[in-house]
Amino acid sequence: MFKGHPKGLFVLFTSNMGERFGYYTMLAIFVLYLQEHFAWSVPQATNTYGFLLAGTYIAAIIGGIVSDKLLGYGKTVSLGLVVMAIGYGVLAKPIGMNPTLIFIGIGTIAIGVGLFKANIAVITGNLYEDPKISHLRDSAFNIFYMGINVGAFFAPFIASGLKNFVLKKAGFVYNAAVPKVAHEVLGGETKNLDYLQNFFNTTNLNLIQQKATEYLKALSTGYNLAFGLAALTMILSLVVFVTFRKHYQHADFLQKDKIKNGQVEDMPKKEVKDRLIALSIVFLAAIVFFTALNMVGGPLLSFAKSYTQLSVSKITNLLFNPLAIALLCFLMIGIIFLIRKGTLKTKIISIIMTIASAIGIFYMLGTFQDVNKIGPELFSAFNPLYILILTPIVLAFFAFLNKKGKEPSSPSKMIWGLLITAISFGILLMPSFGLPRIDELVGNVINPSQAISPYFLIIFYLGLTLGELFVSPIGLSFVSRVAPPKLRGSMQAGWLVAMGIGGYLAGASGKLIDQFSMVTFCIVMGLAMIVAAVLLFVFLKKILAATK
Repeated sequence: MFKGHPKGLFVLFTSNMGERFGYYTMLAIFVLYLQEHFAWSVPQATNTYGFLLAGTYIAAIIGGIVSDKLLGYGKTVSLGLVVMAIGYGVLAKPIGMNPTLIFIGIGTIAIGVGLFKANIAVITGNLYEDPKISHLRDSAFNIFYMGINVGAFFAPFIASGLKNFVLKKAGFVYNAAVPKVAHEVLGGETKNLDYLQNFFNTTNLNLIQQKATEYLKALSTGYNLAFGLAALTMILSLVVFVTFRKHYQHADFLQKDKIKNGQVEDMPKKEVKDRLIALSIVFLAAIVFFTALNMVGGPLLSFAKSYTQLSVSKITNLLFNPLAIALLCFLMIGIIFLIRKGTLKTKIISIIMTIASAIGIFYMLGTFQDVNKIGPELFSAFNPLYILILTPIVLAFFAFLNKKGKEPSSPSKMIWGLLITAISFGILLMPSFGLPRIDELVGNVINPSQAISPYFLIIFYLGLTLGELFVSPIGLSFVSRVAPPKLRGSMQAGWLVAMGIGGYLAGASGKLIDQFSMVTFCIVMGLAMIVAAVLLFVFLKKILAATK
C-alpha cells in the first residue's frame, strides 16, 4: 500500500491529518453547540452549519487565486493554518447569547480552510509528476485521504470527552433533551418543567433554575475547550509542514512557471475547453454526493440526537469506545492472519494478538455498565473509522482489477459510489416510517421507548463511507490528473466549491426532518443520488474522450 511513495506524501499526510482533526473536532459538536448554547431550532443550527461548510469550501477560490497568482502553494498552506488557528481561538472564547463572535469565528475558519485545503492537495498531486511514479497517483490520494480520516476518527471522541469531563466536574451527566427544556424554563415556560424536576431530582423552582444555568454553562465550557484544542492542532500541523518541507519542496511549484521556462508545453485551447466541460459535469455530480456526505455533522447529527437510542448495552458500547474499537480491529487482524497461509512465526504472532485482544475486550466489557450513555456526536466517528478499515480493501480490489485489465475509469467508480449511497438512504428509510417530526418532540428528543436502534445509523455510515471511497479520493485524483496545467489550483478549488455547495444544501436539508419527516428526507436524498449517477453515465463517453 505504501510501497514506492515519496517521503513528501507522509509529511503532507501528517499535516493534513492534524488540520482535519481540529476541523472535525469543531464539526462534531458545532450544531449541538448552536442548539444547546443558543437554544436554536434544528433548521437554524443546520442552516448555519451549511453556511459554514459552504463558506469553508467556496473560500477555496480565494486559496486558488492566492496560490496561483501570489504566494505559491506551500506559503498559502502555511497561511491557511495560521488563519484557522485564529478562527478556532475565537470559537474557544466563552460568550453570552449574542452569536456575533460565532459568525466571525466561522468566517475566519472558512478563509483558512480555503487557503489550506486545495493547495495541499495540489502539492500532493505534483509529487507524482514523475512518470516513474505517476501510476501511484490514485493510491496516493487514497492514502492522503486516510490522513483526513485518522484525524476525523479521534475528533468526536475527544470533543465528547471534553464535554463530559466538564459536565462531570460540575456534577452533571449529558442528557440530549435537557438543554432545550432548560432554556424553556429559564425563559419562563413551564410546560416541560416536570422533565427537569426528574432530572435534577427537586421540585424547587429556584433550585431548578439555578441548576439549569449551571448545567448550560458547564456544557458550553466543554464545547469551548474542544474549539480551543482545534486551535492548538493547527499550530502543530504548521510545525510539521514547515519543519519537513525538504521532503515535498520539489513538488511546491506552479505549472505556469514550468510552461514559461519551457519545461512543460502549454495545452491547446480546445483541449483546455474539453477538459473544463468534463470537470464541470463531474463537479455537478459531486455536489449531490457531498450534500449527503456533509450531513454527518448536521441533519444526521440531529437524527442521532433526536431519534436514536443514546443508552446502549455493554456489547454495543464497544463500538463507541476508541480503545475497544482498536482491540476489535486487532482481533480481526489476528484472526485474518491466523487463517491465512503463513510461516510458523506469523501464526504464533497471530495467536498472541488474537488472545491478547480477546482478553482486552473481555476486560473492557467488565468495566462497562449494563446500560451506557453515549453522545450523539460519537456516531460521526463511524465514517472515518470505516474509511481506515475499507481503504486498504478498496485499494486491493482496484489493484486486482487493474492486473486483470478491468479497473473501471474514475468517473465509472464515481457512478458506483453514488448508487451505493442511494442504497444507504434506503437502509435508513426502513426505521423512519411513523417517526414524528423533530419539532413535535419534548426537548426535540423522542421517548426512549420509541427510539430506533443505533445499528441503523452504524450500517448507514458503512454504505455512505463505501460510496465516499468511490467518489471523494477518486474525484480528487481525477481533478489533479485532468485539470489544465495552468489551472490546477483553481480546479482543485472548483472541486472544493462543489463540496461547499453540497455543504450548504446539507445544512438546508435540516428542514426536511424538522418540518416534514425522515421518510421524505431519505426518499429525496436517495433519488438525488440516482439522478447524479445517471448524469455521469449519460456523459461518460464525453468525459473519458476529453481526458485521454
